[in-house]
Amino acid sequence: MAVEVENTSQVEEFARVLKRRLWWILIPAGIIIIFGVSYAIIVPKKYVARARVMVHERPATRGQGSTSITAEGRVAAHKLKAPQLVKLVLKGMDWAEYHELPTDSEQAKYRKWVNKNITVRVPPMESKVQQQRVDISYSHTRADMAEQFLRALVSQWQKDVIAKHRRSLTEEFDQLTQARVDHEMKREQIAEILHALRKDNDIPPNMSDEWGRPRSQLAPAYDEVERLKKLLVDEIEDMENRKYALEHLVKEEAAMPKEVHKKQSTEPEVSSEELVEAESELAVVQAKLAKGRYGVNNTIAKPLFDREAQLRRTIDQLRNLEPKMEGIHKLVANTEKENKQNQIVNDEADFLRSERAVTATRERLDVAKKETVRLQGIYKEIRLEESKMAVVQMALQTTSDGLLKVGKMMFTGDGPKGTPFEELLGVEASDEPTEPNAWLISLFSVVVGLGVGLALAVAIEFSRNCFRSINDIAQAMEIPVLGAVNRIETRRQRYLKRVQKLAVSICMLLTMGIVGFTLWAWALDPSLLKPSVVQSIDRLREMLG
Repeated sequence: MAVEVENTSQVEEFARVLKRRLWWILIPAGIIIIFGVSYAIIVPKKYVARARVMVHERPATRGQGSTSITAEGRVAAHKLKAPQLVKLVLKGMDWAEYHELPTDSEQAKYRKWVNKNITVRVPPMESKVQQQRVDISYSHTRADMAEQFLRALVSQWQKDVIAKHRRSLTEEFDQLTQARVDHEMKREQIAEILHALRKDNDIPPNMSDEWGRPRSQLAPAYDEVERLKKLLVDEIEDMENRKYALEHLVKEEAAMPKEVHKKQSTEPEVSSEELVEAESELAVVQAKLAKGRYGVNNTIAKPLFDREAQLRRTIDQLRNLEPKMEGIHKLVANTEKENKQNQIVNDEADFLRSERAVTATRERLDVAKKETVRLQGIYKEIRLEESKMAVVQMALQTTSDGLLKVGKMMFTGDGPKGTPFEELLGVEASDEPTEPNAWLISLFSVVVGLGVGLALAVAIEFSRNCFRSINDIAQAMEIPVLGAVNRIETRRQRYLKRVQKLAVSICMLLTMGIVGFTLWAWALDPSLLKPSVVQSIDRLREMLG
């Protein structure tokens, strides 16, 4: 009758495997734990110094062409970790561990290590707030040195930022000063050109209107043109009147007889001078009426019509007052005709003079018009120069305002109101070392050691192609399993196995004891160890640091 084998669970089978491979778990785990704990103790403990600075965009530090202070805060991570800045800070500090390094390459390596321990965080902030926060930290094996270096680093960075901004303000101030000098020279040149144009062409300077705006004044040539135009109109009108009166006078003279009958009388003769004067005045009045072509009912010409009628009556009366003379008639020269002829000669001379005056006035008017045409080009040049002057004046005003603003920033930038840095958290070093965390490293080494041991034990156990239990045989064989015979070990075999386990245990304990004592002596009293051991540990720390 077959024997039924009791089935075992996978957990029980896995526990049996771990029991059989216990030393494959403990030895790797112990080695890893020893190295982990040694590293946690030997590795240099670092003290972290922290600082927090707020960079403000203050009015006294905000220039037109200068770099924004908040922009300097946003790039603080690059500025604070710049090799030049680290080198400058270390050069100003009395650190023997740096200055006693024999070669430049070793100093460069030390600076690289210092740069590696600097951490800068610049959290994003809205641009409209015009400020930027900068978090700075530095870790060192000594708290005082960490605080000392970070304080010097932050101070030097702030000095560099302020000095750079001041240099930019100085350069901007110099550029604005030179620009103002150039604008003033340009303004003087344009003013000289305008003065020469006005002086050479007799153009008066501009006058301001009631709103203070400049108004151009016309040259005397334009007034001369207007005056000559009016004079020409008056002279032409006078010439036309004289011409009409002369024609009328010629007609009257032609109608008069050369000789007239004259009676002798004792009565005095009528004077012919009054008649001639009245006829001349009548001719002038008739010429004005004919030229204007006035109607009889025209109110403007009514005085002329009245004067004409009055003159006609006067002439008729003078002509009808012939003295009644007794005696014989005789023919004599017509004195009125002679007077008319003399008057015609005089009027012709006056007419010729007025005609020559009209011609001369026209010539002067043409010359004056040509002068105004030439002056139009001069006025165009003046307007062009005045527009240049306005541009230069505006640029000069803008430059002067910018110069005043930059000068004020340079003056106020040295005071406390001009400092863009606000210390939110002063430079402080931690009282206890913060990195690396020895307990975390030790715990991590325990977990890793156990994990490696378990993995190694399972890998060795399941890498062998054999039966590990009765269940494996029962599953593989078609015939039933009747029973199982345990492994038979002799006393010698059991003794050797116990000796092996005892030797391994003693080696492990001895190793852990030596390592533990070395670490304990190194931490509390290095004089208990040999100098070579202490030097080896220090070199190892330098490598790990």
